[in-house]
Amino acid sequence: DACKEAVRRILRQVPRNEGMQVGFLALRKDGAYGGWSVYNGFNYAMSTGPVAELMDAGHDRTWD
Repeated sequence: DACKEAVRRILRQVPRNEGMQVGFLALRKDGAYGGWSVYNGFNYAMSTGPVAELMDAGHDRTWD
């Protein structure tokens, strides 16, 4: 939720934001993680064991 709120705050404060990609990642001390971006396509790698996974962050918009 913190990543989503940070992205949405930027979108509110930057009037000309079309085509601007911003993404955030968060990691809590208990191991929970997440990410959010303006547009789809913001990925990050996460490893919680021997295998790493490519994750898609949540997003508010999709590229045309």
